[in-house]
Amino acid sequence: MVPLMGNVDDEDTLRVAMDLATTMQACVRGLQIAELPIPAYNAWSILPDYDMSEVYDQIRHAAQSMAAKWRTKFSHHGVSITIDVVDALYVSPWSAVVHEAPCADLIVVASHDRGNDDASGFHRNLVPLLLRSGRPLLVIPRHAALTEHLSRAVVAWKNVRESIRALHDALPLLKHVETIDVVTVDAPEDMHIEMEALLGHLSAHGIQASWVARRSNGTPVAEILMVHATHVQAGVLVAGGYGHSRLHEWVLGGVTRELLEHAELPLFLSH
Repeated sequence: MVPLMGNVDDEDTLRVAMDLATTMQACVRGLQIAELPIPAYNAWSILPDYDMSEVYDQIRHAAQSMAAKWRTKFSHHGVSITIDVVDALYVSPWSAVVHEAPCADLIVVASHDRGNDDASGFHRNLVPLLLRSGRPLLVIPRHAALTEHLSRAVVAWKNVRESIRALHDALPLLKHVETIDVVTVDAPEDMHIEMEALLGHLSAHGIQASWVARRSNGTPVAEILMVHATHVQAGVLVAGGYGHSRLHEWVLGGVTRELLEHAELPLFLSH
């Protein structure tokens, strides 16, 4: 599922979703969001101003035109694609996406544009989508791409609920990856026992992975993960999202926030 918000990233995000669907033999559903303003109220009545219906019709018509454009543009990619227009009235556009999420296996979204967009606003939008949808997200930085044949992936691992969920949500994708590094940071000395079991579990799913242990020595965990992913030329980084409370992430920062702000490769996140 691809939320289409009417911005410059929509086409790139939709193209990544189509490429991924080709690899996964899946289908794509785009959500062209029609963001409807809250109705104005007549000064002499408690009822909404009926002139707003004309405004709504114009917004819906524009959304239908965009949906038709995407259907035409991507109809020859050999992947089943539908584009539905979804109203966002009395709710934020991202809340409208959350409502549609139960029928999606994966939500593909664009990352913020570091040059123009408000990063804090991006996080405010992404947090409810990740926490409330119950679905994994694939976050695509601008101009990044998923190659049809993924050669390498990095999985950030810690034995907590968010990492476990992310790893297992990503299993269908990881089955198409040649080489996988499961990276731990500051793992305890007896971690090899846990990792042998985890790698054996992945092997049972037909996935061959290697354990990479790193020490932080004061370096932020997110930086360690990104440096390793860049070094091995990984095509995707899998991680649990928002293991700390949202307030903690907002005030003090955290791995998820740092990855979203600075990662140059696609992020597969689950909560």
